[in-house]
Amino acid sequence: MKKLSTGIITAIMLTVVLAGCANGSAVSPEWKSAKLDAKILKGQQDFGWNLLKKLYSASPGKNIILSPVSVSFAVSCALEGASGDTLSQMKNVMGFGDAGLAAIHTNIGYLMYALLNRDPDTVLSIANSLWVMKGDTLQKEYEKNVKTFYNAETAVINPDDPGMVGRINSWVDAATKGMIKSIIEQIPGGLSVLILNAVYFKGAWVKPFPEVMTADLPFTCFDKTKKTVKMMYMQAKLPYYEEKEFQSVMMDYGKEKFAMVVVLPAMGSDMSAFVSSFGADKWNKLLSGMVIEKCEMGMPRFTAESDIDLKETMSALGMPAAFAGGFDKMVDGENLFISKIKQKAKIVVNEKGSEASAVTAIHITKTAVEPPQKLFRMICDRPFLYAIIDRETGTLLFMGVMGNP
Repeated sequence: MKKLSTGIITAIMLTVVLAGCANGSAVSPEWKSAKLDAKILKGQQDFGWNLLKKLYSASPGKNIILSPVSVSFAVSCALEGASGDTLSQMKNVMGFGDAGLAAIHTNIGYLMYALLNRDPDTVLSIANSLWVMKGDTLQKEYEKNVKTFYNAETAVINPDDPGMVGRINSWVDAATKGMIKSIIEQIPGGLSVLILNAVYFKGAWVKPFPEVMTADLPFTCFDKTKKTVKMMYMQAKLPYYEEKEFQSVMMDYGKEKFAMVVVLPAMGSDMSAFVSSFGADKWNKLLSGMVIEKCEMGMPRFTAESDIDLKETMSALGMPAAFAGGFDKMVDGENLFISKIKQKAKIVVNEKGSEASAVTAIHITKTAVEPPQKLFRMICDRPFLYAIIDRETGTLLFMGVMGNP
């Protein structure tokens, strides 16, 4: 057996050397000697798993697709404008702990640039934008930092312009390559700042599923009913790990910098209990324990979409203060609230590879509003977990639960 070599947060610090950004902009001087702090990266994994578990416990038996990294980039942009309990609660929920804002921005901003430059054989784009209500003015320090660390665009919202909603949604459509068409239906009352993050990924499998092997086979859904699905199939040497409770494989994209990890619970497992048992520590044990094995792998083609209001979830995770106030470092003369955190996400998985996108929107308003060799056989013919990860840092780009393809 060949031990899988990964760089999944095994060192105290990880250094990333960059020549420039995928969008053509130069790396800022602040990051010439930047390092990615393993503690902050581990915190990001903790946040991703906490978010998935909270969402699945609220809607058991439903497909979930989300992008933890998109939420992280959007919240990090908002973080710069916060203070007091709002700031400390947001830092704890996001896994930043007691790290200072400079360390957070350096690490999260640099992570964004690192991901964009990771693999020329896959397509990854990340975009941030701030839409500011006409008449409001971003504080100079706030605007400088979100532009410097997150390459955020800024634009003015004119509520009297009938084409304003269309322009915001056009930005979303372009940033997600057409996978997500819109994020808002109208300009909310009291809105001061709209923070948007968009993440788009497209990668071809290093070892694709032969299309001639795809067949109609039964899949047992969350509710134990069976349906016929297009089951993809292959035999290949893949990174593999198993315990009594599950099997898992890793399937690489492009130049093996990004990968999908699929985790199949043992037959008869309760999916809610299985999801709740996972976390960053168990996840990293799984990744570091993988070895190259000959596998018989089956997985359904699937498409999943989500439209999730994250306000109650993020509050329950430990940042209720953000929805009451504390954003006094964002707009001149205003102490603002988060009135809404929303994410739309979509993923398409087939024989050739995967395409996924997500948009996270944070509404910052002036008034509080209501919440809106040995052959291992792993045939995913029942609900399973999956995640698209950056292999070097362990960053969770997309993750989800699939139980009804």
